[in-house]
Amino acid sequence: MGNKLLLACLLIFSFFLAFGSYDPLFSSAGNYSLIIIFVLLFIFIFFLLCWEVIIVNFSISIFYLFIILYIFTFSSVAYGEANFDKEVFNYKFFVCILFFLTLTEYLKVNPKYIHYSLMMFSFGVIVFVLLLYTFLSAGLELNNGRLLIFGENPNSTSSRFTIAFIYVIYLCFHNPFKWNLIRFNLLFLLLPVLFMVVQSGSRGSLLSLLACTGVIIYLSKARLLYKACISLMILLLTPFFVDYLMENGNMYQRLVDSFVHGGTAGRDVIWNAAIDIILENPLLGVGEAGYFDEVTAILGYPIDTHNLLLYIAACGGISSLILFLLFYFKLISIAFAKLKTKDVIPFALLLNITLIALKTGGVLTYLIMWYVFSLVYSYKSFKLED
Repeated sequence: MGNKLLLACLLIFSFFLAFGSYDPLFSSAGNYSLIIIFVLLFIFIFFLLCWEVIIVNFSISIFYLFIILYIFTFSSVAYGEANFDKEVFNYKFFVCILFFLTLTEYLKVNPKYIHYSLMMFSFGVIVFVLLLYTFLSAGLELNNGRLLIFGENPNSTSSRFTIAFIYVIYLCFHNPFKWNLIRFNLLFLLLPVLFMVVQSGSRGSLLSLLACTGVIIYLSKARLLYKACISLMILLLTPFFVDYLMENGNMYQRLVDSFVHGGTAGRDVIWNAAIDIILENPLLGVGEAGYFDEVTAILGYPIDTHNLLLYIAACGGISSLILFLLFYFKLISIAFAKLKTKDVIPFALLLNITLIALKTGGVLTYLIMWYVFSLVYSYKSFKLED
């Protein structure tokens, strides 16, 4: 009974995670959301039923995350009162760590649920995108040529869409559910998802989508015929896609700015400010409230580093950064181990979320990132069948 409850929580969470800031039950401005409710419910049920498993299997990687949280808290207290109103203890980060802990332990025991969850998430993205084109079109807004969905950061929105796009491509090639050739019809449902990513104007998400799709196509153990057919299709469709990008001036211009002029959309200024803060406080950082206080003093306004590694180093010092890199190295080792067996989805998912995390603000407490980390970390228990 407990396992069924946990599976139900996971699948419902996976589906509605695709909706981002849009919540069909609660106001996005409230303290509660459908996603948070199912995250907390999953954590509560798992601790209630499987607390012994957590104690026995508590890994050093989880310990690193708790130490980082402790350093963040200690550094905030040591910094003292900051002008920027931010909690000394990051409760959202704490919940993300607990979610990572419980989900990885659950998926290690039930590795096939990794693909159940990814399928529900991808289905949720496709449903959400179709709703946006129809019943939820009022939630679409153009801001400086970039598409905002219910006011959410376009980088955050497009990062979820790219994960679904990547997984559906993987589903067609690896066929973990043993579906017939009808699964290739899912490719047509990816077109509106791709259009949404382009309209978001998120260069990183689009480039990540293309890179990860290439990884899945050419590094997988799919049949050579499938690879040849999809390569031919890509070759034929590329001129139309480039033409579409040129018509969508914002994305095309942003890509040109990146490749020709090395444009970073102003992030280099923020990164330089973050580096100055790190150099002034190298060991333990200044805490999260302290970081926003310091960056405001430098730039005149509070803004996230838009880079996960710089944010960790600024808030928790080089000590926190080293701990996070040790944690991340474990994820990389699992992804590469699976890549050697031609199962490419852990590597593709990790590559995608890493590229997003290195240029998006507020990503430390993005549930989508910790969701992907959990899938990759527990994937070592899954064996792809021929």
